[in-house]
Amino acid sequence: MKERAYRRGLVFSLVAALATLAFGATGARVVLPTVGTIDAASGSFSILRDGQALKDADIGTEVLDEDLVVTGADGRVSIALAKTTGMSGSIKVSPSTRFYLRTDSLGGEPKNEAELIAGQLALKVKKLGGTPAFNVSAETAVAAVRGTEFTVTASEAGDLLVACSDGEVAVSDEAGQDSVVPGRALEKAAGSRLSRLAVKVEDLQSFQADWSRKRSGEFRQHAGKNARLIIQRYLALAERLASVHRELGADGILRAWAEEKRDESPPAKPKELAAEILAVGPKLVEAGRIISAMERMTARVEALKEALGPGDPALREALRPGFTVGDFFARFDAETLRNQERTTWVRHAARLLKLKQLERREAAGG
Repeated sequence: MKERAYRRGLVFSLVAALATLAFGATGARVVLPTVGTIDAASGSFSILRDGQALKDADIGTEVLDEDLVVTGADGRVSIALAKTTGMSGSIKVSPSTRFYLRTDSLGGEPKNEAELIAGQLALKVKKLGGTPAFNVSAETAVAAVRGTEFTVTASEAGDLLVACSDGEVAVSDEAGQDSVVPGRALEKAAGSRLSRLAVKVEDLQSFQADWSRKRSGEFRQHAGKNARLIIQRYLALAERLASVHRELGADGILRAWAEEKRDESPPAKPKELAAEILAVGPKLVEAGRIISAMERMTARVEALKEALGPGDPALREALRPGFTVGDFFARFDAETLRNQERTTWVRHAARLLKLKQLERREAAGG
């Protein structure tokens, strides 16, 4: 009970910290930048900020750095990119999609990212000038925009499809890099290397739909066979999530940031902030990798549970003596809230770090 109260206290203190960190050392407002604005929407969708869904999100709602965009089975959203990203264009979000939007200009030219957890994104983007970057990161590959129109689709099993109707997209994974141009798509099957697929531009939409249906059908057909492996991976990530949550929760710098009161404490000096950021930054980068993997695996477990359905023989399979696949799903449901809290906490910490980086730049005179 004490551990649960402590964990929730950490989450709430970070939420409060995000409010108190709205002002920098000079009194100027320090906020995370706008990445885009919703310019079209239909069906069910939500924008989550600091783990909370925005009320009345609709056309005209701004999407900020580190926001999570979620569409339901009937939801579609279009996001017009803000000029601060260094890009013009839009992101069209298909139904049943989850992704994070990010932008960072601390190092000079803006670097933007859409982190795709599940579903499909269609991007039509162009650089306004200079050398801004826009990447779409998925489970095992990254698509880098070179001024183009393209889509990235992540299947229930973690397979990836990148297709292009105009321009060129560079796609890289752990084994190397290839490019996508009109007439070609790149597929990244789970556990395999990038492979090229031929596709006519005029057939692109139907090709993507067929690919998604085929991958979904294969996932459901082999759900029972693959359940053990998916569950083992989930359990391993859940342990890593619990470990990183404990480590970050005990971090003195993060605790101090979360407990700051701007009207009572003098602002930190740029050099002091630089040292704190250097100490915390690498921890949060590694924690972010674990969180991303955990969120994708959670989506996979949810799809697995739906694919098996009640009464499926696979539910009786023993994962270990006295613990079946069905028992795991009961445990999964019971622990969902706790793992969401842990995930939210780490995402809050990353957001807090970005605010501190912006504060340092403001304190140093821009």
